Amino acid sequence: YYQGSLVIIKSPYLSFESPQYCLLIIRRSREIMNLRTRRLLLFVAAPLVIIRARSEVDHGKIMIEWIRKEGGFVNPKIEIRRADPSDPESRYGMFTREMLAKKEKLLEIPRNCLITSEKIVSKDESIDLEEEIIHDSFEDSEVDCLTVRNLIKEMRKGDSSTRAPYVNYLLAEPWSHLPSSWSDKGKQVFDEMLDMYTNEPLPPQEATEWIDDDWLQLCKGNNDPFENNAALIVVQRAWDSILIPVFDMMSHRNGKVSLTF
Repeated sequence: YYQGSLVIIKSPYLSFESPQYCLLIIRRSREIMNLRTRRLLLFVAAPLVIIRARSEVDHGKIMIEWIRKEGGFVNPKIEIRRADPSDPESRYGMFTREMLAKKEKLLEIPRNCLITSEKIVSKDESIDLEEEIIHDSFEDSEVDCLTVRNLIKEMRKGDSSTRAPYVNYLLAEPWSHLPSSWSDKGKQVFDEMLDMYTNEPLPPQEATEWIDDDWLQLCKGNNDPFENNAALIVVQRAWDSILIPVFDMMSHRNGKVSLTF
């Protein structure tokens, strides 16, 4: 802090996501530095800009309000928040505020909030039969081609999407760390670990091929980082070919759990 302000100094030639970006906090402390008698010299190769820290966006609250507005139901006993509320970098999760009764309804998500493989055709459009064939031909793939394409469209729309609360949450999440997004060397090590050093091959099967084989070859997708990430979002979150807001946070569980859908 310097005179009560947090000063963040960043090189415009570095990605904001890069761990190499510079964060300089100047503490106003006589023990550390006497600004009257010393000069602070910063030697940086690139020009510097000062940016302000953004306030945390409560995507969980926004999504719940959106679902209720669309006619859905979210049990008031549950909430979506950061695992560590004091850490804006921690993962989002679902938590209960109080005990839930047996068979108590938790969620009811309207169909118009979903992102699916269904193609919406307007008056001036025609169905792409080749795309329909691609979708129908690879039902065993973890990557549903049309769901990925629809997700990409909604993600590119951002705030103008009819599913903006969900899309903005997905855009704010860290990009996928699934093995398919790893380096070639990383993929090789992962495959060898699952196939060569166990008595029987361990799942997940073909976890390093969801981009190269499924999305790029079978779906004829573009080798674009943004679109590759969308494909892996579908792998991670979709129930078959359907992305279900809020409910997709219940895909992992602790202890003995029985959910009725």
